[in-house]
Amino acid sequence: MSTSSKFTRRAFLKSAAYTGATVGLSSLPIPSLASGASNQTKFIFINFSDGYPRGTWHPEGNSGALKMNLCTADLEPYKDDIIFFSGCRSEGGSGHGGYNGVWQEKNGQGSIDVHFENAYSTGMPKRAVRIGVDTNYWGHGSLVTSRSVVGSAQKHNDNPDSIFQELFGSSGGESPTEQRKLDLLGSYLDDVALLSSNLNGLEQGKLDSYAQATTATKTELENALSNSGVCNTSLYSSSSFGRDKTADLQVANAALALSCQKTRIVSLQFGTSNDSAVVKTVSSIAPHDASHYGSAILKSTYIAHRQWYVSKIIKLIEYLKTLNLYDDCILYVTSEMDDGQAHSSNDLPCMLIGGKNTKLSTQSGGRIVNNVGPIGRVLVSLANAYGVSVPYTSSAIPEIFNR
Repeated sequence: MSTSSKFTRRAFLKSAAYTGATVGLSSLPIPSLASGASNQTKFIFINFSDGYPRGTWHPEGNSGALKMNLCTADLEPYKDDIIFFSGCRSEGGSGHGGYNGVWQEKNGQGSIDVHFENAYSTGMPKRAVRIGVDTNYWGHGSLVTSRSVVGSAQKHNDNPDSIFQELFGSSGGESPTEQRKLDLLGSYLDDVALLSSNLNGLEQGKLDSYAQATTATKTELENALSNSGVCNTSLYSSSSFGRDKTADLQVANAALALSCQKTRIVSLQFGTSNDSAVVKTVSSIAPHDASHYGSAILKSTYIAHRQWYVSKIIKLIEYLKTLNLYDDCILYVTSEMDDGQAHSSNDLPCMLIGGKNTKLSTQSGGRIVNNVGPIGRVLVSLANAYGVSVPYTSSAIPEIFNR
């Protein structure tokens, strides 16, 4: 199965059709760049729920010689691309309330993905793609980390097929939405012809110019949509079942949305705080139930769920590599609490993962920054590195990004 990404003129024009192209292609907006940004950088913001058992997340040792811990053991092959942060504290509350302070410093400031969206969405078919895995499952419901400036939750779509359909249309030809766009262009031309027959002089000249531009756009769309080249979506598959399959498909959607230039911002949330959806491929015990570990069996199950979340982050990394996109991506990974048994949000899991073309200043053997304090310091550092204006007041962490 081929998994190479072939983003073509056809795919670009399909995106234009979805967003309502009624002008010539030369008039389509070009994405603007925040100050100091690479025109290739993509940003992925990831949250998993209910933390980790204390002492099992942060790597041991010093930068340059890190040893992965129980929850992060499978990240060993990727540690040279990661900066781990310890001692990160949520300013948004403790325990389940910590979700208010992991993608923003305090509630009401707007989460980091929203601010990056404002800086990097111009001209893209989608301002951002927000993907969920059981974010609306029972528990604490809509406690998601992506928040608007006024504090309202940014809804994540938990249905992978729905996201795929929205991004790429139906699999057997052009989507009904695209055909309606072309039909609308045709009806515009009919209306213009009728109006033009009743006018003369300057007014008729204006209509004729509009008709020429619309005709050119319609022709370009029709020609492009008849092209055989497509954005390859064959990664969208999974041989698993249940929640594991949903996660696989959502991770594929995240990679494809970026590879096929639908967006530059992806928000990916695994579960809601108090994650009560069972992962049958891991255990019959729900993740949140295991987080209140009162026995060695529950604690090992809690760790196994953390390893499952990490495995999906690794799958995303591998998909991005397959699509030759990884080097241009930076991933921000957190959870709303640290130890679920203690309901603490004083030592949150937090890491930045970046390919070689990003500004992230990683280190061979892995890098860790200890005793961070407010997690807003990580957020401000990320925003400053990419020229994004944020209302957070924490001081940046020196030298974790290259100038």
